Amino acid sequence: MTGVWVTRSGEQGERDRWAWQGCYSGGGWANVPDLSDFTSQAAIESLVQRTFETASAGRRSAYSRQLWALRNEIVPGNLIILPMKTTRELALGRVTSTYLYLAEEKDLACRHVVRVAWEKRVPRSTLQQDLLYSLGAGTSIFAISRNRALERVENVLTDGKDPGSFR
Repeated sequence: MTGVWVTRSGEQGERDRWAWQGCYSGGGWANVPDLSDFTSQAAIESLVQRTFETASAGRRSAYSRQLWALRNEIVPGNLIILPMKTTRELALGRVTSTYLYLAEEKDLACRHVVRVAWEKRVPRSTLQQDLLYSLGAGTSIFAISRNRALERVENVLTDGKDPGSFR
């Protein structure tokens, strides 16, 4: 099933250019090893527990959910919205791969990814306020579905306009 995912590219947008130019989404998690062999959510939870042992239980839970989503739930055909902090734009694209670990990447914060065919960059104002609010979650990787998000983002890609939550 096609879904819409929001991913971030660093607290200050430090991976915006890398994501756009390299056709990637993801990144971060510099101290997390390759997740390719982690085939269950429980295995990722255990890894997060060991890796972030001083983090709060809530933070570890959020990290586990995000890593599981990147590893197993974001799939080819899904739409990605990347809020670019450096340009105040939204990059929109389609996922073209499952999870990849870029072992040869020198920057450890650029190894956990999915490939994306970026299609368009639009001003944030292209989306109506209700959909913009959906992008405001405090995590780095999450799905959005409220207010017909999928249909509306598809419309922005084809017509450049957000039709709103009601027709």
